[in-house]
Amino acid sequence: MASDKAIGMMDNAYFVGRKEILDWINDTLDLSTAKIEDTCSGAIACQLIDAHFPGKVPMQKVQWDARNDYEYVNNYKVLQSCFSRLKIDKSPDVDKLIRGKYQDNLEFMQWCKAFCQQHQMAEGYDPLERRSRGKGGDRVPTRGAGGGSGGGAPAKRAAPKASRTRTTKPAAKTDAKAPAQRDAAMPPPPATEKENRQVSRSNAAANPKADAALSKKCEKLETEKSELAVTVESLEKERDFYYDKLREIEIKLQQQQEEVGDATDEQSIGKKAMMDEIFGILYATTDEFVAVDEEGEPVDSAPELTAPSPSHRAVIEA
Repeated sequence: MASDKAIGMMDNAYFVGRKEILDWINDTLDLSTAKIEDTCSGAIACQLIDAHFPGKVPMQKVQWDARNDYEYVNNYKVLQSCFSRLKIDKSPDVDKLIRGKYQDNLEFMQWCKAFCQQHQMAEGYDPLERRSRGKGGDRVPTRGAGGGSGGGAPAKRAAPKASRTRTTKPAAKTDAKAPAQRDAAMPPPPATEKENRQVSRSNAAANPKADAALSKKCEKLETEKSELAVTVESLEKERDFYYDKLREIEIKLQQQQEEVGDATDEQSIGKKAMMDEIFGILYATTDEFVAVDEEGEPVDSAPELTAPSPSHRAVIEA
């Protein structure tokens, strides 16, 4: 079974650059992949695992000409099934990968590279023959002459050097200064994995205080957020509790009002006056509200409360 050494998000594997990843994919599988986003179908990931664990991936089920999301998902199902058989503790986030976003697919390819480098590539592995078993695999572009032979990975890695030699010969016949100009125009060679690792370590060591301060600030904000959520929940419960009480009082008063009706006796008139006053308090707006002391006298001078109009009461009841 595969030895799946843990590869965390802070592992050096996730500091490997785009060009190094693409070169590794193309050298290993004899491909001409130009963009990280082109790996979103899952077919390349399937063959990378097949190259290191031959016979474990059913390549005939891999769709190299996939164009739709459901076809991409099928490839990832093949990959996940292989992970399960090999007891590899990795679950690709398929929903993100099939969108073809650069960052998501870069991180997954960085993981694939780190994982595959923990294992030996199969001796004499023929990427063209294995790829041709899948749907559309025989039509996938290769790196060109020298990279399409059925030999192992070392022969394919020598292909870029041969192509550079072919491109420099015509220039030598036309202009003696061309090699020097070409060398000056060529970009510097990409940083090696070891150099990238050294840079990442130096950057991580340069700002330990800043990282600690940010972590502390994040923890503080999370604590405040939790406290605010508890406070809001408590206030909402209290609001609902008092609203329900007021609603019960309103219903009781409406029942009493119907019972009194248009009665003109002294007792009924007193009840109606009391109910009108209570209704006035219940339906008063902010501008109409009057605070009273223990004796029932207004604390501040303000207009007297009046019973709500029928239209006002209808709106409240609705």
